Amino acid sequence: MSGFWAAFGRHLKECGRNGTTFLIAMFFVCVALPIACKFGLYLTEKFSDSALKDFWHDYWHVIVFAMMVMCAFWIYRILSRPRPRTLFSPMSHDEIRVARSKLMKSPGPGQV
Repeated sequence: MSGFWAAFGRHLKECGRNGTTFLIAMFFVCVALPIACKFGLYLTEKFSDSALKDFWHDYWHVIVFAMMVMCAFWIYRILSRPRPRTLFSPMSHDEIRVARSKLMKSPGPGQV
């Protein structure tokens, strides 16, 4: 089983931001949705003597689903914001090697 989790972790690292989005979606499916359903059942019992009983009993799942969709849309908007670009593009390995060699050179004549 540890091989599966190691491969799964490597795959999520390769996915980057899409892996984060997947984990958030799995959180909603596995944790937030059951909590929302339990909350809906609690409110159904609470409204049992109220005039809203029939309305809440018939439509609580629609209301909970709408709230979940709104949360998912909110998270999608946050994750899809463009990242600020850096002023300089990343250097290739050759450019880094040349820059390091220039920094490591001994000072020339007239330099301290």
